[in-house]
Amino acid sequence: MIQKPIYTFDILLPVLDKFLSVYEKETFLLNYPYPKPPRKPKAERRCRFCGRSGLETKFKNEAHLIPHLLGNEHLVSDFECDACNLKFSAFENDLANYLGIFRTVRGGKGKDKVPTFKSSNKQVTARPGPFMGVTGGILIERTSLDNDAFDIRDEQGLTEVKVVKNPYVPIKVYKAFLKMALSVLDAAHISQYERLLRVLDGTLSDEALKPAPVVHHVLPSQYALLHPHCFMFRKKDPQARQLTHQFYLRYQHHVFCVPLPLHDEDIARGLFDGEELKQRWCPPLLFEPPGDSADRSRMEPLYLASHEVVREEEIMQIQMPPDAITSTVALDLTTGEPAPAVFDPSEVKRIFLAPRGSRLQFPGADPLARTSEPPQQPSAPENG
Repeated sequence: MIQKPIYTFDILLPVLDKFLSVYEKETFLLNYPYPKPPRKPKAERRCRFCGRSGLETKFKNEAHLIPHLLGNEHLVSDFECDACNLKFSAFENDLANYLGIFRTVRGGKGKDKVPTFKSSNKQVTARPGPFMGVTGGILIERTSLDNDAFDIRDEQGLTEVKVVKNPYVPIKVYKAFLKMALSVLDAAHISQYERLLRVLDGTLSDEALKPAPVVHHVLPSQYALLHPHCFMFRKKDPQARQLTHQFYLRYQHHVFCVPLPLHDEDIARGLFDGEELKQRWCPPLLFEPPGDSADRSRMEPLYLASHEVVREEEIMQIQMPPDAITSTVALDLTTGEPAPAVFDPSEVKRIFLAPRGSRLQFPGADPLARTSEPPQQPSAPENG
């Protein structure tokens, strides 16, 4: 449970007030190594997704409420069978592809390690690795100087890395969010989402889904997190023309707000008939007052109903002080001594993002003699 006040950006305070006039917090979960609650013996478990008991199916694997690929290590359940876990993993693959290069650049761990990213067009790779004695960094490399994946504008202090995401299907990304939401939902309400459960397990057509837009907030880079947390909100007035539950997920510099469709009472009240609902949305929630920065989050609605494969481009921005490169001295990588060189952005094949305060170690030189001053964290992407 949260004991701290909740904040948002000043410009979004009216949005938060309107949202909290309709919704109240039902659940909050944080990926943190709390003592795990006792879980039922496998023979006594029942899968909330397919309804089968531990005598009818297997519960050998550890099922995560929020996917492991989002950095969740500690939020696990005892109510998802191995067969459903395997089925839903297909949705998670599409979610990973949708998130693109930022899972790697921001250090988000999957199966206990930061994943390597390879762009769909094979022109860019990003992977964790060392450089000149610096560990914990990310190496971004383009395969050839002939491609236009890097756009370095030193006079502006801006580098853009252009990549093509690996293919994903929007409806599968949407189902990945819905599966997370149903995993987080209090067990007392799960029976009211029987139709949604049947859509996820494939026994009911996707045509019944009628997806509501998912609101996606992209936060300034200084608010990025390594580990996810989530809320489940429930509307205060059952008669209100809002969907009963809204799932809120914060991951790295992303916030996703997902209203849950197909609640029995929402269907009975005709909320899916006729004109589109004027849904209230939760703004990004912070546990500390936002800084004095003029940066604001960017919001976009995501329409994830399509079954068509998407291959889209995204642009990652890396910010540095203007003229930071041309005003510095080139170094010989063997000796660490100044070397005669003129900076030519067209000749840059690799970019290394180092943890702040890292020190380069040159062969035969004092390991404390040089300090790397890495650029700021990449800013929010232009797309995605």
